[in-house]
Amino acid sequence: TCGANAEYRECGSACPPTCEDRGKKKICTLQCVSGCFCKKGFVKNNRGVCVKPQECEQIEDYTPQIDFYPEYLIMFDITKN
Repeated sequence: TCGANAEYRECGSACPPTCEDRGKKKICTLQCVSGCFCKKGFVKNNRGVCVKPQECEQIEDYTPQIDFYPEYLIMFDITKN
């Protein structure tokens, strides 16, 4: 199964749009690739999640600060890198 905002295609692009290449010209060979692709209006972020283009910076610039404890996983406030 595909994740949120994604769908399976028998013939999708070998170079799907991502947050990283937003606004850049991309050269791609014409070939058919099957798999999960972002739905129209969405792009993949660096974690492989399909998001709206305007959400790219919000997700890309922030990462959770995590401390590991033997019995628990505690996630602290999200802070800017």
